[in-house]
Amino acid sequence: MAEQHETNLVEVHRYPLKRKSGYIVDLKYGVDPRAFIRWFREAHPDGPDARIDGGWGMSFFGKFDDETLHFLRSSPEVKTISEDAMGSLDDMMF
Repeated sequence: MAEQHETNLVEVHRYPLKRKSGYIVDLKYGVDPRAFIRWFREAHPDGPDARIDGGWGMSFFGKFDDETLHFLRSSPEVKTISEDAMGSLDDMMF
């Protein structure tokens, strides 16, 4: 589970080879992903520095500027946020 400090912000999982401003957001169990994304887009319309590129299940990914990332980190519906990292199959553990 994502660590939350005194600020109640979800900690961002960092990786050495990340895509610029790319993040993966996982929502908590029981959250309606479609409703959350609709609400998120109303609060932060897509733009060049903040947009959702896709999603699956309880997760979505995109590019988010600092302001938008802070908004997501402070949302009680967000479980974890990870940098969208570049890797290879050699980096994966099976």
